[in-house]
Amino acid sequence: MPTASSATFILDRWQVLSVVKAVARALDLGEREITVLSAHLSVLSKGPVRSDQVLVSYAGLPALLERANCMDERRFRRGETRLEAAGLIRRKFSANSRRFPIRDGRGAVVDAYGIDLRPLFERVPALLELQEQLDAQQAELNAVRTRISARLAEARRDVVASVGCVPDWLADLTIAARNILRRTSVTKIELDALEETVNSALAEDMPNMTEAVPDNPAEGPGQNVRHSESPEKEIKEDSHDNLETTLSICTDLHGFLDGVPGTRQDLLRWAYTFCGYLGISHETRVAMAGRLSSVRLLKVLNHMVKHIHEIKHPDLYVRKMLEKGADRLRRDSPHLSAYDRGHNTRLAL
Repeated sequence: MPTASSATFILDRWQVLSVVKAVARALDLGEREITVLSAHLSVLSKGPVRSDQVLVSYAGLPALLERANCMDERRFRRGETRLEAAGLIRRKFSANSRRFPIRDGRGAVVDAYGIDLRPLFERVPALLELQEQLDAQQAELNAVRTRISARLAEARRDVVASVGCVPDWLADLTIAARNILRRTSVTKIELDALEETVNSALAEDMPNMTEAVPDNPAEGPGQNVRHSESPEKEIKEDSHDNLETTLSICTDLHGFLDGVPGTRQDLLRWAYTFCGYLGISHETRVAMAGRLSSVRLLKVLNHMVKHIHEIKHPDLYVRKMLEKGADRLRRDSPHLSAYDRGHNTRLAL
């Protein structure tokens, strides 16, 4: 689009209006002001706008209001006030506040009283520069939005591949991030803070998720299973563990587990989802996967299913069991932990 200068310009009024629309928010202008400006532009002489023309809108208010979608007169005048405050127009009224043209002896319009639009056209270079700045800022915002969305999507794929479902903490983080990303008024500072929050949360929780699922799912004698470096974690598998035999004993799980899992990873994926139904948190589920062998994990779950109506706080129950370093359950024991009953005595499984 041709640019204007204080000396000379030839411009398309509607292209200029498009530029104003693009920077309206930065100029603190709304839909009302855009409509008012459009009405004034529409009454200028037809054709390109030239610097040597009279650029005053002097049409009567009834005609202007009709061109402004029958806007209320008070709203229309307030729109003109805002446009003048933004430096796009200059109100130039006669002594009795009338709007009319001034003609020479031959009847040609040489000046007028009304709304002077010359400031708008003279500011076109500045408006174009502002538009470029806003476009660059928007591109930067979009880049951060894309980065955050891609990071969350990647984390979701990795977690699903590891445990077979999306944990609550990641689902909540994704929803909170999506609500911020969808805001049209979000700032760069807010997006930077959100990106830092997302990266911190994923850096803290994702390693636990990957450690909970071994690289080598083989469980038979002579097979190696990856262990976390944490000294608090127990050995995941004993060479003599037998899942099929354990499942035949864990009768309370029969209705929830369809057959013997093919690998430990299959078992962990099922257990992660199932523990969520029992009200066990993501952190506790990761700890269970890291500290309990497959057989012991099945025994714990069978015990909890059998006594689920008596266990008031399943997540706390499991965490206390893990903290005590319990390595086995009293099979078919009718006794629950004294802690879970609300007494201040030792946890007993």
